[in-house]
Amino acid sequence: MQKKRFNKFIIAVIVVFVSALIGLYAYHSHVNGRKVRIGVAWTSDTNSIFYTYIVKAIEYAGGEAVPLGQVKANYLPYTGDKISSSAIAEQGYLLEEFGKLLRENGYKDSNAAQIFADVDAVVFTGGEDISPTIFAKIQPWHGIQSEIDYNSTRDVSDYVGILYCLDNNIPFIGFCRGMQMLGVVSGATVIQDIPTYFKQINVKYDNEHRNPTPENGSFRDFASHELQITDTDSLMYAINKAEKTHGAASWHHQALLSVDGTPLKVTAICNTNGVDMIEAIERSDKPFALGLQFHPEAAINKHLDQVENANKYMNFDEAVAYFHYLLAYCKKNRCN
Repeated sequence: MQKKRFNKFIIAVIVVFVSALIGLYAYHSHVNGRKVRIGVAWTSDTNSIFYTYIVKAIEYAGGEAVPLGQVKANYLPYTGDKISSSAIAEQGYLLEEFGKLLRENGYKDSNAAQIFADVDAVVFTGGEDISPTIFAKIQPWHGIQSEIDYNSTRDVSDYVGILYCLDNNIPFIGFCRGMQMLGVVSGATVIQDIPTYFKQINVKYDNEHRNPTPENGSFRDFASHELQITDTDSLMYAINKAEKTHGAASWHHQALLSVDGTPLKVTAICNTNGVDMIEAIERSDKPFALGLQFHPEAAINKHLDQVENANKYMNFDEAVAYFHYLLAYCKKNRCN
């Protein structure tokens, strides 16, 4: 009799434990019977790994990845869904007069409110270079023919989208290009080509932030480097719970140069041959506006796919923590 009672007790404990685990998962990833909805900002290339990796990371973390439509500014000329060729330079960037219109009008007379109406947070993914005509301090384009990679239509969508999220306190993370666009919207200065910049300051550069194109045309994988978190009162530190991160997956030839005079603060750097390269920024005047120059979503997917070089990048728990933290923030602050 005692043995039967003991067995029933053990079964009851197991049931309670399993129920608690299920409840904990539901608490972090569900809101009132639904998953936290994370919008993935529009791009025409949804087959890119910069997009598909984000979707998979959100879903693994327990959120619902919601593909967002294109943000359009009605004060700019469009042909169909694309910015008209009359507003674009030969190289693909937005002409200066139209860049000025974008900076002056922002999300006024746009569909931004409609696009972001039904999501709890947003992710802005990696991708193309940003038109230098929309920088706070306009620059001529970098002049490197092999690095022409502009998409004016997406520039408008992301610029207007980030500005709308900032003004309406919609939490978001910008990855790589997304971080750079957060910097541009906020007034930061930009390095248009890292190798050129290092040459100008007479410092050796060994492609620490993006691997060179393989001569045989094979896949160019992510580079990997260390991060130093510079501010313990930051989202970066709250997520990492440490001052260093190893194996940040990196793939960029542009970067932010300075956030001086802006509402941004730098919260992580990568010391590259004595030069502190900006790796994370946050808006000090907003509750959750985070930019990451690196790609934790790439590390997540490499570990999930068990690729041969997965251990070259940050460990799985470190990488997925960025998405878990965003979901938990939404559950606490956005979804009651």
